[in-house]
Amino acid sequence: MRHLFTVFKWEISKILTNWQKTAAIFLIPAAIMVFAINIFPQLVKYLSTGSFGGQKVIVVNCPDSFRDYNNKVETSFDYEYETWTVDELNRDEDYFYSRVDRGELLVIFGSYDGKSAGTDFDGAVTEFYKHIAAGDVEYKSEAFLAVFYAGGEYANSLNATSFEENVSSKFVSSLPDILGGEYGDLIASSYNVDDYNPITYVMNHRANANYMAARVVPGILTLLMYYCVFSLSGDMIAQEKNRGFLAKLKMTPVSPGFILGGKTLAIVGLVTVSGMVSFVFLFMSSWLNHSNDSMSLLPFGMLLTPSQLFCLIIAMPLSAAVMAVYCAHVCLCLTKYQDIIANMQIPLLLLLVDFFLQLGNAGRPMALEYLLPVHNTTALYRTIFLSTFKWKHFAQVIICNLLVVWLGFRRCTSIFSEESKR
Repeated sequence: MRHLFTVFKWEISKILTNWQKTAAIFLIPAAIMVFAINIFPQLVKYLSTGSFGGQKVIVVNCPDSFRDYNNKVETSFDYEYETWTVDELNRDEDYFYSRVDRGELLVIFGSYDGKSAGTDFDGAVTEFYKHIAAGDVEYKSEAFLAVFYAGGEYANSLNATSFEENVSSKFVSSLPDILGGEYGDLIASSYNVDDYNPITYVMNHRANANYMAARVVPGILTLLMYYCVFSLSGDMIAQEKNRGFLAKLKMTPVSPGFILGGKTLAIVGLVTVSGMVSFVFLFMSSWLNHSNDSMSLLPFGMLLTPSQLFCLIIAMPLSAAVMAVYCAHVCLCLTKYQDIIANMQIPLLLLLVDFFLQLGNAGRPMALEYLLPVHNTTALYRTIFLSTFKWKHFAQVIICNLLVVWLGFRRCTSIFSEESKR
């Protein structure tokens, strides 16, 4: 065992004493992936609206209440408002609707008394609350707020939904305070204390954030981990075999099993730390996304409970061990360095396909998925973020991966030992 840890420390020191290799393993992959996640919504926004800025919104007959509201709320910078009058809209409707077809939103304020349309939105709202305050609960409001968007594009539908959730619904909720008059004074004395509780605010957003994370984070973590395993295996095993250094190690008193075990343990340790760093990057990216953009792959408020975090941390090194054993087997079975690299790249391609499949599916995994090495960890991560995982599934993943690692390592040790006898 002493020789095992000697090889382990030797391999670790080779990586950590080289700042370029350290950065390549721990920082660069996670930073690039987080950058890609954050730039993705901007690219989608540009493709759908032609702008990298805020979502363009044309507001027709903008009332003073809406203008004052947007001057106060934090989400105002997410949208670029352009105000027009009703007459300007009527003069060139085709122009406005052509802009809607390009992905912009058209918001129209007004009032309707059942016979004709009016433009006094604020007046209609004020009149409504006067009747409500006087006890006329049967009175119907004449004010209306209409949002038009091009329904044929999925991105446009998301933009309209986001505008409704982040702006229009909250604006309507603020109207009793702005235009409610006596009715606003009546309800101002009572409020729900949880509305002012930051924990409640976080938990209200957690479900949506974790749902999106279940589609993105598992595949990203698995991809980044295999990238690190691929890089380290190529450096610690494939290159040393290609240079003939691995053959020299066989002539030392250290047994082939300890040599291979020390290298594998070093790979697993480094990849686990790299995976945790990537998770922290993704976690921080979620919490910095305060605008909760509907296009974002990581909306605001991603959060795990202690038990969920425990399962993620325990499953991570075992998944890395499965990857490391596979790469070691490829390195030992093939002779040419080019063939080794090509065969180690095949899982990277498969995991990339799996990642894109996860983007369209955040449902519960099938029972068979828990028995597929590496993918079973991705499936487990998905249930962790969805808060639907069960301890029996966690046990299945751990046992399955342990069995694969044990059998794979025995096979690798056997091949390595046979080569050392030649």
